Amino acid sequence: MQSSLLSEEMPDAAALAAAAALAATPGHHDELRGIPALCAQVVDKGEDADKDDTAASGESLSPLWSQFFDINGVEGWNDLPARLARIQRRVREDGATYNVYAENGDGARSWPLEMLPLLVSPLEWAHIEKGVTQRARLLEAALRDIYGPQELLRTGLLPAPLIYGHPQYLHAVHGLQPAGQAWLHVMAVDLARGPDGHWWVVGHRTGAPSGLGYLLENRLIVAQQFPDAFREMRVQRIASAFRALMEGLMHASPAGDRSRTVLLTPGPRNETYFEHVFLARYLGLSLVEGSDLTVRDQKLYLKTMHGLERVHIVLRRVDDEWVDPLELRSDSALGVPGLLQAVRAQQVVLANVPGAGVLESPGLTAFWPGVARKLLKEELILPATTSWWCGEGSVWNANRATLSDYVIMPTFPAGPVTRSFEPVLAGDLSPERLRAWEARIAADPAAHTLLEPVHPSELPVWRDGRLEPRPVVMRVYAMLDGEGRWRVLPGGLTRVATRRAPGATTAASRAAIAATAELSAKAARSSSEAAANDGTVEPAPPMAEPVVPVPAAAAAAPVATTLGATASRADGGSGADAYLSMQRGSASTDTWVLAEGEVDATSLLPQPLVAADLMGWHRVITSRAAENLFWLGRYTERAENANRLARLLLESLPTARAPVVDYLHALALRHGLIGRSVPSPVRGTPQAARLFERSLMHALADPTGSTSVAYNLRALRRCAESLRERLSDEHWSLILDLDERFSRRVGAVLAQEGHEPLSDVLAVLAQTATQLAAVTGSQTDRMTRDDGWRLLSVGRQIERLHMLSHALASGFERGLQRSDDGFATLLGLFDSTITYRAQFQARKEVPPLLHLLVMDTDNPRALAWVARTLRDRLVKLARHDPPWAEEVCALLPQPVGWDLAALCEVDDERRYRQLNEALTACSEGVWALSNEISRHLFSHVGPAPRAVWQ
Repeated sequence: MQSSLLSEEMPDAAALAAAAALAATPGHHDELRGIPALCAQVVDKGEDADKDDTAASGESLSPLWSQFFDINGVEGWNDLPARLARIQRRVREDGATYNVYAENGDGARSWPLEMLPLLVSPLEWAHIEKGVTQRARLLEAALRDIYGPQELLRTGLLPAPLIYGHPQYLHAVHGLQPAGQAWLHVMAVDLARGPDGHWWVVGHRTGAPSGLGYLLENRLIVAQQFPDAFREMRVQRIASAFRALMEGLMHASPAGDRSRTVLLTPGPRNETYFEHVFLARYLGLSLVEGSDLTVRDQKLYLKTMHGLERVHIVLRRVDDEWVDPLELRSDSALGVPGLLQAVRAQQVVLANVPGAGVLESPGLTAFWPGVARKLLKEELILPATTSWWCGEGSVWNANRATLSDYVIMPTFPAGPVTRSFEPVLAGDLSPERLRAWEARIAADPAAHTLLEPVHPSELPVWRDGRLEPRPVVMRVYAMLDGEGRWRVLPGGLTRVATRRAPGATTAASRAAIAATAELSAKAARSSSEAAANDGTVEPAPPMAEPVVPVPAAAAAAPVATTLGATASRADGGSGADAYLSMQRGSASTDTWVLAEGEVDATSLLPQPLVAADLMGWHRVITSRAAENLFWLGRYTERAENANRLARLLLESLPTARAPVVDYLHALALRHGLIGRSVPSPVRGTPQAARLFERSLMHALADPTGSTSVAYNLRALRRCAESLRERLSDEHWSLILDLDERFSRRVGAVLAQEGHEPLSDVLAVLAQTATQLAAVTGSQTDRMTRDDGWRLLSVGRQIERLHMLSHALASGFERGLQRSDDGFATLLGLFDSTITYRAQFQARKEVPPLLHLLVMDTDNPRALAWVARTLRDRLVKLARHDPPWAEEVCALLPQPVGWDLAALCEVDDERRYRQLNEALTACSEGVWALSNEISRHLFSHVGPAPRAVWQ
């Protein structure tokens, strides 16, 4: 019954993978097969070229990759397209983004993640780990010397122009002794496997190495798609390295285990902001910007809602020269004035010490072997790519004639007196351009470095039913632990080119397609036979025939395999990253380091807390986060109000009486939904009414109009971006979707020719109202009720009380309560139509109307409910400052104490004078309250002194 399942003719998953795998590019190591690709000379070989390339396709896989595919099995192989879709969906759900630089200013894109990991054997990793540890010791020692005795400069082992000319050599740091005597706490080495199978160093990252957050995201997503392989191949865990990093930081800190640690980010506009948020969450750190911190008496403090709190450790993601505008770049808005002095005083640990980025220059590459012999008495374990710094006259003269053999690299990143450029593959230049570059180098040789081209190994990626080889570079991280030893994170951030390398041909593609189709059909027949025998297995669907790719030599630029483009400031530092720059569109994948024995079970969970630790425990809320939460609430309410007002106005235009339309028009003017130059829809011709309608619909989607629906949604998103570490993924996704889709939907409706857009625009507004209700639900039910949430609620209630009190006063002044459509409009503005009908049926009377909209403490839209909620939130918010709480609460009206009968009284002019006075005072009082909250909680200033100098 089961014999067919064991049939020799049934292909295994490894055979399917081998048949579907295209040949690697000649001159590159093939990760899938574990061998170098044949360096075939395609030119002048005619028909034999196809034979050589085809021969490579279908060869057996390396033992690691055979094990990987066999564990997943044929079913897993057939499920690869679905798994790739799940990965892409998970990335979108997590909100993982990378902000590439774009001319239109909107460069955010989903984090590009490939499905198949890079596999590294235990033996290989032992060699890499030893080499990276040695590099970390070397760079630490070199940094200590450069900013200390400078023996390397005096002996010429490091050229002084390479150091002093670098914009990240900081004179203010010379002589500094950091806390714990550690200059580096985390560093990274970029590695590429050469055609010979050996790993080569292609770059260092010592300033503020980026990628750790993305590495975590990659691991969480990719491992989830291959759980069996992850477990059975004994992939090493990475938590122990992060634990070692935190222990090393606390060991160096003056406060030890009681240290407060923050992660300093440039902010939401930074290209790697997502990973800052992700890493801060994972490590349990407060995510702060420079404006959140202040230095007092050589100590660093965090500005919070309730005062200053001491900070002992800063894990920075701000580039070296931007961290302190007082001593470094005065134009920096990203740093903290006086931070360097606090570091000098050893009152704060700054990881890494500013100035470490000087070691990232590619011009230093050729000098590291000599420095290692001097400082470590060792030869380098991991070799580096051959490079020549043109600042030495003899070097430039010797290599000038062979310039076309090299890649031209910028020696320095862009700075006040230095300029950078994208790496140039000289061999691809025309004779004229090559001569121009030769002249440029001769004019400023020190600014240029020549590198021999590197051909990184190629990893398979899944594309349309086949495995395509793509060049990869692996970034490996080392962390300083609590005992002063370097720990290498067992894994890495592997970057993958998005296109094939030059030199690939389509012959292997055709062979892979044919072999895959044959084996897939055989697998389907075998599965069908097994299903017929036992009736339990569904037949496997035949795989879709892969599409023959465009010849990669024509489609790919040289940067895909040999060199990328500069990643200026993309990798937490400057310096050119010539290898598969994320900033220029490369993808990434997980890196699986296989354990030889037991897998490390270390957890990042800290020591258990005891009851005494929890006394007075509270979540710290920075002043910036507090202000953003306050405005998150305000913009949410503003967006709801603007959306509701626009719907009411557009729905009323065709049928409502003139007074109602005029009233809504006045509200639209006040709230900026329409410009004053647009004619009134009730005081002109039918063409004027039509113009008003079209103008209003176009204005809704204008993100530049400071009061439009689109603008409020964009402002809501920007506040949320600054609060990513506090918002749930669902909350953030709702806000992001609102902002991205609203203008596009309205614009698409208005762009249709010969189409009446009113009903479709109303449908968009209705959908937006539903999404805003979901955002409100997230804010109400998915956020911790701490002081930050209270501020968010205060912001919402301020906007609500101000808008509704004015709208009600204006409506009664215009007599809307006397007509059916006017009465309904007032209920619609308060979003209380259903409630009124349920309580008072068809009555159109002022007392029940004012009871529901003003006095009812059970109606969240009633003024009394809003004012009471505001007061309750403020009292809890200011519980540490009762006098101020009493002062601000005095600004609030108390509608619950108003006399309903008095509010309903009409004077001789048929005006509700007492109601109008009460509502006007309400609107003015809440505005004064808003100003006082901003002054007291966000600006941290007291009232202006009244004393006069005598």
